[in-house]
Amino acid sequence: MTLYIDNNDWALDYTWDVETEQIDVTLEFVIRPDPEWSFVDQQGHYHAFTADDEHNILPTLRGTFIEEAESVVYRCRICNTEVKPKWTTQRSTHRTYAPGKMSWRVELRAGRPHARLLSEMNGTSVSVRIEEGDTTVFGIGLLRTIGAGVGDDGEIKWSGCVYGNGPLASRKATR
Repeated sequence: MTLYIDNNDWALDYTWDVETEQIDVTLEFVIRPDPEWSFVDQQGHYHAFTADDEHNILPTLRGTFIEEAESVVYRCRICNTEVKPKWTTQRSTHRTYAPGKMSWRVELRAGRPHARLLSEMNGTSVSVRIEEGDTTVFGIGLLRTIGAGVGDDGEIKWSGCVYGNGPLASRKATR
């Protein structure tokens, strides 16, 4: 696993994480087929919804979307008689979520030779590339200095964080 900041791989170690905001998109009401509805047209053709709650199929009708009316007109597949299926409105019984804004960050530490360079880069946008196995993850972020300190080995270590300010993409590594 290698981290590159502006194509330099001087990080001693790093961690990274990604968070995706979950947006509640639950509808207050849902429209469902009325399971009690059935209809026999003037030609004697029977129409009803199937019992399959998953698909709610109208096997004897053909639906055509009418763009001007922004609605669907249903007609008998045999005689072309217009049929109006009955629908019900019910309160939603479970929550539905969609992915929203993605945020990511990379925390890193570097040794003495690079501490000054990283300090000078504080507040700048940098290119980030992480190569892990056969995957390359990359993006652009804002580098912020967290601080400097002395490591267990007595050497000065610099800590920083790159905060993503754009998408974090991935692709198969090209080696």
